[in-house]
Amino acid sequence: MTVTPDAVGLAHHARTCPDKPALIVGDARVSYARLNARVNQLARALRRVGVGPGSGVAAVLHNSVEWFELLNAVGKIGAQLVPVGYRLKAPEIAYMITDSGARVIIGAADLRTEIDRAVDDLGGPDRALWTVGADTPWRGRAYEDVLADESEDEPAEAHVGGGFNVLMYTSGTTGRPKGIDRAVDPSAAHLTLLGIANLWGLDATDVHLVAGPLYHTASRMPRWANRCWRWSSCAPGHRRRRQT
Repeated sequence: MTVTPDAVGLAHHARTCPDKPALIVGDARVSYARLNARVNQLARALRRVGVGPGSGVAAVLHNSVEWFELLNAVGKIGAQLVPVGYRLKAPEIAYMITDSGARVIIGAADLRTEIDRAVDDLGGPDRALWTVGADTPWRGRAYEDVLADESEDEPAEAHVGGGFNVLMYTSGTTGRPKGIDRAVDPSAAHLTLLGIANLWGLDATDVHLVAGPLYHTASRMPRWANRCWRWSSCAPGHRRRRQT
């Protein structure tokens, strides 16, 4: 069976089943049409600041809608996602950003203490930090403002996406974390997506429960596959621990 790139992927699902939930994160439900529109805005914004094939974008985020948006946006423009664990401290965050060459950092407001220290250590411009959260931006640019400046239309020469171009870092138990490049040819990503979906016997009725942190590779694998078969992902929303 021959399957062309335009027969799978987020943009295809946004056209064929626009109202179907693509994500359920906490109390939020995001349809395929809405997710694709925001992914397009983010992809355009990243391109506007020079992110392209081979460029890195660091994610210092909890499990969230924005995490999925970034995962798909970098895939559409052939860039590379650099997942950063939200439990890491500033020296580790700064090292991973420097080592990966990430051009943009997208960080959660409630992780600001370690993000601030890392950005200060790096000495980079604040505009390279895009901040997510209701009380942003404390520095850098507000993520929602960045998206609001862009069109929801599909970017020119967009790929299927799906988040296969990811630079993963090891735990660093024997020294510094090591970056593991898992790059996949963006023009052939749909073949890998189909392979995973067929291997696991997935179809459009399935729902994937994300039960781990998205910076870990095991939590993301099924999410990539739903780019093929229009199934939904459910990720428990991050909730701040109440101080007593």
